[in-house]
Amino acid sequence: MKEKLLDILIMKSKIGVEHWILAFAIYTFGGHSAFGTELTFTGSEDFRPFYFQTENSVEGPMPEIIRLICLEAQLTCHFDLFPWRRAMMFVENGEVNGIIMVGKNEDRMKWLVYTPPILQTEYGFFVREDNPLKYQTPSDIAGYHISAIGPSNMSESLMLLKSEMKQQGLKEITIEIEMTMERTLKRLLRDWTDAFYSNREVGMMSIKDLRLTNIRYAGPHKKLKYHIALAKQFNDDMVIKQFMQAFHKLQNRNSIRSILKQHHLDSATSD
Repeated sequence: MKEKLLDILIMKSKIGVEHWILAFAIYTFGGHSAFGTELTFTGSEDFRPFYFQTENSVEGPMPEIIRLICLEAQLTCHFDLFPWRRAMMFVENGEVNGIIMVGKNEDRMKWLVYTPPILQTEYGFFVREDNPLKYQTPSDIAGYHISAIGPSNMSESLMLLKSEMKQQGLKEITIEIEMTMERTLKRLLRDWTDAFYSNREVGMMSIKDLRLTNIRYAGPHKKLKYHIALAKQFNDDMVIKQFMQAFHKLQNRNSIRSILKQHHLDSATSD
């Protein structure tokens, strides 16, 4: 098992020479118990550019970071992706150990243990090119018909905005909750909706993957931070401690920030 993990890390030259040295040290001195505990992380089926399924594995900057944490912590980590609601249910029920990346909310804090924030991004609005919208205040989208992927923190954020607009006496927005980004984009292209609300990087990557040229980002609504999370009830306290200690060691070495930088993503911690 150790030999296999070392080979995988060495093949991924993008993680850097310092990580090869770490892998070699654990391989040489870690002993037979180094990879005794296994953790499985889950997430939605495709959350590019943060993580995605390839033919044989789950890749992207977040799995790369988790693999490095597990190596440092002498844990073995696996990844299985599912539709988002099912993935969350599996973690909550203890069928898998953790979530690859997730935003904080009050309900999730009851059953998840979070790492400190890892990366920063934002929610915002995408529109067709013929729409002159440059979003700055809620009044800019009064009366809009807007779609979002959900149920999720993203759709909840949009619902909260709708409630705030109502309190301000603005014309209400209509919200459609969709299951996939492709369906959301198609509805916008066919003029069935006025905008879609999304994580900025995820929306931009989806537009690029689908080779769309007539949809643009119209501006941010709110900043947000993402964390790795483990289920409180179904993970041994010592394993959680081991994982978190490894996270802090790598964070202090700037290893996590280095991976994010290679993928052109913003770290949640300042330089």
